[in-house]
Amino acid sequence: VPLKELDVKIYRGITTGFNRAFIIDDEIRRKLIEEDAKSEELIKPLLRGRDIGRYYVEWDKKWIIVIPAGFTKRLFKKDLPLKDAEKLFKKEYPSIYKHFEPFKYKKGKGKGLINREDQGDYWWELRPCDYYPEFEKPKIMWQEIVREPSFYLDQSKIYGEATTFMMSSNKINLKFLLALLNSMLSWIAIKFYGTNLGNNTSRYKK
Repeated sequence: VPLKELDVKIYRGITTGFNRAFIIDDEIRRKLIEEDAKSEELIKPLLRGRDIGRYYVEWDKKWIIVIPAGFTKRLFKKDLPLKDAEKLFKKEYPSIYKHFEPFKYKKGKGKGLINREDQGDYWWELRPCDYYPEFEKPKIMWQEIVREPSFYLDQSKIYGEATTFMMSSNKINLKFLLALLNSMLSWIAIKFYGTNLGNNTSRYKK
């Protein structure tokens, strides 16, 4: 039975449009929470593709600030002009706002937070995405470019960034599917049907 005919959903990890602002380390996370305990609810553990191996992960203690599109409108229960919304968000989450502010106009590889394409209703929000709740469910995760089957079953509600993919299901036994995907039989099939990059590497995409 082709995988696409099973009851599974496949998604790509989060694209922030400005990783330097949204992806933080342990030290910055502690600082933000010390300054404002409420900020902890917006900070989620994060996996990058390089962190994922076959049946295991080596988490590098990276975190992502998750403020989905529509968050501000739901928080204040109305659609506000940018100036008013920014003032209220700064008051509600002062340490997060303080962390974001230096990146507001500062350019990374592309544009600053306020001018980037990947944003929600306001510059401190991530782009619209219907599947943020899927990160909170048990799921199979993998990295995009691999030299061997590298699928991992996460049950810890960890998030993934853009170099990861994930698969969830309400009916399929994920442990069984994980073992199948990590098998050498699947590896042979994926190398045959999938994208071969040379040097014994293959590319897994949706």
